[in-house]
This record gives sequence, structure tokens and C-alpha cells, in this order.
Amino acid sequence: MPTLALNYTQTPLPTNVYEFGLSPQDEATQLIEKAHQSGFSRVLIIAPQSNWGHGIAQNITEHWQAVGGRVVDTYYFSGNSNFSQDIAQLLHAKTDDLTHQQHRQDVDVIFLLAQPENARLIAPLLKYYGMTNTPIYSTSVIYSGMPSPNRDSELNGIAFIDAPLTLQKNNNRLYAVGRDAYYISQHLQRMNQLANFPVYGGTGALTMSSNRQIHRRLPWVTMHDGHP
Repeated sequence: MPTLALNYTQTPLPTNVYEFGLSPQDEATQLIEKAHQSGFSRVLIIAPQSNWGHGIAQNITEHWQAVGGRVVDTYYFSGNSNFSQDIAQLLHAKTDDLTHQQHRQDVDVIFLLAQPENARLIAPLLKYYGMTNTPIYSTSVIYSGMPSPNRDSELNGIAFIDAPLTLQKNNNRLYAVGRDAYYISQHLQRMNQLANFPVYGGTGALTMSSNRQIHRRLPWVTMHDGHP
């Protein structure tokens, strides 16, 4: 009997087992593709000091270098971080220079991999210290899934990806996963026969790879007036 597991493993699967979930690697892949296709080559990564943060930053670094890109710096922040001081140092900016015209010039794009409460503090500092014209990309981690325009206005201009159902109806991502899991369970055979042919669900465009893992592609949106 076909079985759909709501996680991913590194071990070979029995032929009747399929895997589906919210893989951060799927989202990291889209960040790399967008930055590479936009002609950028030098990225600055900002991520939390955690297993998740180190894991996704390392994944991005390896795949970014594989397409010929360079990671110029990686900043890991924690709950004890002095963001103003750290961001100024990261950007080679002088805190006593009110114009902030002197800052590092070797960054084409910034990957800001932070949850909303930290991203709302970091994003304004990036602009304050001179990176106003540098694109900032992120994953779904940067958006809570619930409208908060007053607070999310700090994220204006940031491009990120998220589940269609979350963006359209402000639904919890786990709800979207559950809904798609049910849909997938009813169409496993068809998806298996049509490998890499997308099925459009609440979590994104879904395709099945040759190892029976179901992957997602998410739509890109840009935060504007505190709304995605």
C-alpha cells in the first residue's frame, strides 16, 4: 500500500513510500536560482545562530559556489546580538558617519534568513548603513503568514517566496501541508508516472523526483506597504 511520509530522510525508501514536507532546501534552491538568473555573483548571508541557520547557510553556500557565485560574508545572529553594532561592522560602515556613504562595495545581493521579529530589526539597519540599492531576498521564514502591515512595513522591498495558500488567504502553512498531503495521497500514481510534471497545490507547484520525494516551487512576492 502506498505510504506518504510528511518528512524527508537521507536513507533509501521502500518502493511504496513517498515523502513530502516543507523542505528549506527547496526554498534555498529558488533563492540561488533567482539571484543567479538576475546576474548576481556576490552574496552576503544573514542567518540565525542555530542548527537551522547553519544548515541552510551551508546549503546555500555550497550550491551558490557550484554555480560560480561567491559568498563574501556570513553573519550569524543570536538573541544577544547587538544588531546596530554588528551590521555596521558587517557592512564596513562607520557608526560616526551620519551619511553612511562609506560601506562595503563587494555585495550584489543579500540573503536575509530571519524570522519576522529579527528581520524587522535587521532590514532597516541594512538600509541605514548604506545598502539601500542592494536587493534583499528571503524565504518564507521572513513572513509570519498573518497580515501585520505596521510592523512588516520594515520589510518593504524585500522579495521572498511563500506558499500560495498562505499568501492568498493567510492560512497556517501546516494547514496547507495537510491539504496538499490529502490531495497528493489521492494522486500518487499519476504523479509518479508524470515525474517532474507540476501539480499546483496550496504549498506551491509540486513535482515528484525519481527518488519519490515531492518538491515545491513557490511564488515570489515583494513586501509593499507592509503587505506581501
